[in-house]
Amino acid sequence: MLKKSYAAVDIFKFICSIMIIGIHCPPFLSFHRYIIYWGLFPMRIAVPFFFMTAAYFLFQKLKEQNTEQLKWSVMKAYTIRIGKLWIFWSIIYYIIRLTQIDLMDKSVIMWNMKVIARDFIFSGISGHLWYMPALLTSLLLIYYLQKKFSSKIILVFAGILYVIGLLGNTYQFLLPERLLPYYEKMKNYIVGTRNGLFFGFLYCIIGAMLVTIEIDRIRKRFLQFMLAVSVVFMLLEFALVLRYRIGNLISTDLWMGTVPVTLFLFMLLLKSKLRTSPHTIWMRKMSLTIYLFHPAFITIFGIIFPSVGIGTLEENSAVYFISVTVSSVISAIIVEGFKNRFIKLKAMN
Repeated sequence: MLKKSYAAVDIFKFICSIMIIGIHCPPFLSFHRYIIYWGLFPMRIAVPFFFMTAAYFLFQKLKEQNTEQLKWSVMKAYTIRIGKLWIFWSIIYYIIRLTQIDLMDKSVIMWNMKVIARDFIFSGISGHLWYMPALLTSLLLIYYLQKKFSSKIILVFAGILYVIGLLGNTYQFLLPERLLPYYEKMKNYIVGTRNGLFFGFLYCIIGAMLVTIEIDRIRKRFLQFMLAVSVVFMLLEFALVLRYRIGNLISTDLWMGTVPVTLFLFMLLLKSKLRTSPHTIWMRKMSLTIYLFHPAFITIFGIIFPSVGIGTLEENSAVYFISVTVSSVISAIIVEGFKNRFIKLKAMN
């Protein structure tokens, strides 16, 4: 029996890593606010896709284990691997963050230490690192809750939390005025609702539940139709939020439409007959490296470009986006090349 190929998923992971750069370094930031907003439209599925795929492949591996002890070994190894990445890159970006504060002012240092301690857990030392604790929170929650509750009950619970998250993020303009103080108080402690509990939890439980579904038996045309309907719904949702939301339109992370779009797109990619190749494996591995490296390049170019006359990100966003993307991809190629060479040398010894 041939091993199942996930080449289409690997390729889309790579595309999503480029989309993540687009979220943090919007290519249309120098243009009209509507162009900025709609330019971010397709990119909003990138983070949900990473949550869903991570859960799917982890719980697929857990399903293959015969005992609870083996399942915990897999879960523990995964948690340690992500935890190490989280801590290592938090230290790297903490050093970068220190270069941006006045180290001679003790009050500034103390305030930053408190903020950094909070950010490390909830929003990340750098803006992108929130994903790692969010992913671990979501996956560990599901792992333990599945011992006592059915996946359907967990899905309902995750859905309720997601609605609460929506009201604290994209749909804050719908939040009743009497609830605003509670949300503001919550932000002081956990920054916002873009975290594992209110955001990643729903996508991860969907990914975990997909493991139990025979996706190959679902007709491709049905999934294509549902994806098209979901995209139309998401377009309408974007248009409505654009009409009624006041203020920043970039910091809108949670959407209703991204749930079905990500689900049906992922299912279609799982049904793909595209075969795995060395290129698709590289693309999968590079997606993580690009995600980890790109904020450093945003910071570097943010220092260099204004001094050489290119301007700020707001003034020349397209140049920033292209520069960060090219630099991140080249760095990923170099890093993965060194890693592969190291693995080969280790195997020879």
